[in-house]
Amino acid sequence: HKLKEISVLFGQAQIAAGKGVSAAALAPRYVRRAEAEVTRTAERFEPPPPWVMPELHRASWCAGNWFLPTRLQEPERWFEQHCWRVAGPSNCSRRYGYENDTSRTDLFLLRIALRTQQILAHESGVPDTADPLGGSYFVETLTSQLEEGAWGYFDKIDAMGGMIQAIEKGFPQKEIQEASYRHQKAVESKEEIVVGVNECVGDDTPLRIKTLHIGPALREHQVQRLQTLRQQRNHQAVKQTLSELKGAAQSDQNLMPFLIRCVKEYATLGEICDTLKEIFGAYQEPDF
Repeated sequence: HKLKEISVLFGQAQIAAGKGVSAAALAPRYVRRAEAEVTRTAERFEPPPPWVMPELHRASWCAGNWFLPTRLQEPERWFEQHCWRVAGPSNCSRRYGYENDTSRTDLFLLRIALRTQQILAHESGVPDTADPLGGSYFVETLTSQLEEGAWGYFDKIDAMGGMIQAIEKGFPQKEIQEASYRHQKAVESKEEIVVGVNECVGDDTPLRIKTLHIGPALREHQVQRLQTLRQQRNHQAVKQTLSELKGAAQSDQNLMPFLIRCVKEYATLGEICDTLKEIFGAYQEPDF
């Protein structure tokens, strides 16, 4: 469960790492340290060999991190942030098109995303050294401070009974929401500068992005495919696998093998979810 807690804290770190050379480099560094410590000390894990410890971390950057008026500047922001995150180091990088949250991307925008990654990989020189920031007093000190704060979060979560109980109480959701709120307030007060939003705002023509609209034809096509599937599959096998899944959900068995058998018999996602809802109910976001 500690590794799951780390993944949530990594999400908070990515919010905090939205600006600044040091912040962008710190997130993957402290998460890697925390994972190494957990896997070395947890009773469930065999001590891994030293060469396994540099965990694979993926750095992502997408349009949602910033603002619509500056969407055309996203390639520059992506490149700047990922230079430092790769130097962090993060071993894997992914970049979205700047219009990805409003419309369907096209080959032109995909090519921009691909070329920025290729420039970072082959021209920047950043990936040529495994850990170019290693040993920097500035970076190592801030990483240690961030790591200390992370273990404080672990203690809070443990005191709640674990991550599941913390989620049920809305703790990580509230923390992430408050981090986002603080960032927004900092932008509005100009404590943090976002070029083109709260500073260096020009009279540029507003960026017009064609929004992707899903027409009724696609829905009808999907409904027809579903009906055809239900006509052709083995109904008895589907019923049997769903029954087995329900029985497993009432015990402490690993549900993954049962889910795989359901999928192999072409049980639909809706049928699987309905089966599990009978046992677990539907999750309701807590009020906080």
